[in-house]
Amino acid sequence: MIDTFVAGFAKVKAQPDFGKISAKRLGKYPMFVGKDAAAALGRATSVPASAKAYVVNWLKADYGVELKK
Repeated sequence: MIDTFVAGFAKVKAQPDFGKISAKRLGKYPMFVGKDAAAALGRATSVPASAKAYVVNWLKADYGVELKK
């Protein structure tokens, strides 16, 4: 099922007018399918330890909220 979904969206993306049509409705965003989508998801959901520490410290300093493991 996933392979069918990926193949279908790859065909949609390959249409010459896809960029123009999607930009009107969604804005100009890159579309990823298959392995490219998995890689993009990994980048989008990975947060450096320094960013996590910043948020934890900010929540405690500004709002008195402490996150516990």
